[in-house]
Amino acid sequence: MVNKSVRIGMGQLLVEGGEPERNLERAEKMIKEASQKNCEIILLPECLDLAWTHPSAKTEAQSIGIYISFMKLLLFVSIIEFVSTIPISLGGIGIREATAILLFSSETITTTQAVSLSLLAGVVILLVGAFGGVIFLLRNKIAIPHY
Repeated sequence: MVNKSVRIGMGQLLVEGGEPERNLERAEKMIKEASQKNCEIILLPECLDLAWTHPSAKTEAQSIGIYISFMKLLLFVSIIEFVSTIPISLGGIGIREATAILLFSSETITTTQAVSLSLLAGVVILLVGAFGGVIFLLRNKIAIPHY
């Protein structure tokens, strides 16, 4: 059995709304510092370029550049999520991304785009589940009619 450890760095940095160049410069500097400390992965703020609350986020946000028919997307995401339920990893992590790479490569979608789309789908599913979990926890405090 191979036991390999991975060094992960966590990058907390100042994110200024509407200042993508400055924010990305700070992120690049942080990535270089983490690399010098032998980090293989660095976690950065999810909206480090524009910031969530700045008005420019609505007009300057960029798509991840995936162009695929809705029916193929629906089919691929359904297959990906089904395969991720095979109990060989924690929460389907890794399995979901590998399946996305395999399926989306047939559509001339890059590996990076496939992993990004897979992670986005996973986050959406997680958020929907979390919302249901909150309702479940508060079920005795919320008046829900029973028929």
